[in-house]
Amino acid sequence: MINHEINIFNSGDCVWRLLRFIEAELYGEIDAQKLARFGFVSTARLYRDFYSATGHSVKEYVRKRRLSNALALVKSSSLKFTEIAANCGYSSQQSLNRTVKKAIGTTPSAYKATDAFYYFPPYEGGPAHTVAVANETIPAASKFVYLHPKLSGIENAALAVLSEAAPEYTDRVFGRNAGQSGNRFAYELYLTDECQDFNALSRCGLSYAGETPRRAGLFASIAVANDAEKISGAWDYLYSVWLSRSMFEYTGEPYFEEFLRRANKVKKLRLFLPILKRGGTPAIRLIKNPSMRFAVSSAAGPGAEKKASRMIVNFLAAYYPEIVKTSREYYVSREADSFVCGIRADSALDIPGAAEALQIATEGEYYLRSDSETPADYGTALAKLLTFASENGFRADAKGAFAIYDAGESYDDPKMAMYVPVRIDKK
Repeated sequence: MINHEINIFNSGDCVWRLLRFIEAELYGEIDAQKLARFGFVSTARLYRDFYSATGHSVKEYVRKRRLSNALALVKSSSLKFTEIAANCGYSSQQSLNRTVKKAIGTTPSAYKATDAFYYFPPYEGGPAHTVAVANETIPAASKFVYLHPKLSGIENAALAVLSEAAPEYTDRVFGRNAGQSGNRFAYELYLTDECQDFNALSRCGLSYAGETPRRAGLFASIAVANDAEKISGAWDYLYSVWLSRSMFEYTGEPYFEEFLRRANKVKKLRLFLPILKRGGTPAIRLIKNPSMRFAVSSAAGPGAEKKASRMIVNFLAAYYPEIVKTSREYYVSREADSFVCGIRADSALDIPGAAEALQIATEGEYYLRSDSETPADYGTALAKLLTFASENGFRADAKGAFAIYDAGESYDDPKMAMYVPVRIDKK
């Protein structure tokens, strides 16, 4: 048996097998040193691999898994709190009370009476990318803006201009997307060598936009091949999948891409996302009759989400332009290759003739809701709620699930709430 487990970190399913070991030993004495001995790796290697896969330290992961299981018993069982503490690896009821109070700000008895559910599911699935978490420094730099008619491949187009205007440049180069300027997309290049001919760069299409300060802090980073599709996929994974599962959150500070060049050719990019430790785990809530109405359109096939979004925006812009200007909440529901997309429009949908655009998003009586400060991956958020429902005796309807994106504070960083309708047996 030991020989079968020796190469745990060298096999394709190493993370999954290690996490299974943690689940089996969850209520015993378990720490990074024990896991390192089990896997025959150094603790430093263990920390790196565990962070990369789950976004959590071993200690945080074990603590949250124990607490999640304990609070499930608090909420749904008739066990005494002393029994729950003993069953879930706590030395006493007082130890359980202190842990619950620190994590969610209330006592077990008060938690039992609320509509909130603390839930931290076991991690499933291997990492799509290797993510490094470390203190990094983005050096002070001169910023230049490049405009391009297409978003795809804009990074390499900007770098090609730099290579043409300053072929002798060998210092570090950073970049980031910068939205749109008119009908063109903007990309910012950050050059760390101050000895540049600004006029030559400007003549080639790089407009000088000032100096930027040195930025130091905690970053999650990924190295990815220099391919537009792979770069986009890596950002989606880092921001929407890895971050939503992790013990971190996005700081809101600028993110960066660094061009890793060799012989004046870019083989890879390194993506930097500034993060900080998350304050707590968002609760799952049981909501009764959330009253929301959305004007929606649906589409299927390739590009379905964009098609559905464009259709409803065009419809509302033509007949109810005020909704497009003022609404900040957006509806998305998906199934296989089809999407339903909408904009919240409670009052306007009372207007005669608007029935063809009416979608009652809340057709069920009860919903489970989970919130995220960042727009988590739809599939990941849905899977979390469905798993929670299954483990806690709720009968969930995956087909009725939807997400609401709230851009109240920023269109660039909307908050996300996932809803899954559930049946409650009335007594």
